[in-house]
Amino acid sequence: GVKRAMCKFFGEGSCQRGENCAFAHSEHEIGEQLSEGAMESLQQPVSSGKGGGNHEEKGMCALHGKTRVMACLQEADEPGSYVCRPGSECKGFAEGDAERSST
Repeated sequence: GVKRAMCKFFGEGSCQRGENCAFAHSEHEIGEQLSEGAMESLQQPVSSGKGGGNHEEKGMCALHGKTRVMACLQEADEPGSYVCRPGSECKGFAEGDAERSST
């Protein structure tokens, strides 16, 4: 696999996975191959009190206001904001629907 999204925990200074994180800690890491440790970490959740690990990390689509898993999002022009990936658009929204549905 490859790193496809920024690590929200790293941005908050609380990523517990370090080099074994399956998410990018800088823009240049997006698209890089995952290390063996990162591949393993995808299968072992970090104890955050709620269960679940980074593979279930979620973000908000700035275009549609929907909460999505990070695998379906990509970083938008503004750092720290995300939009749905091409091919993984938010359900109920196709290109141009936002303008049509507001009438």
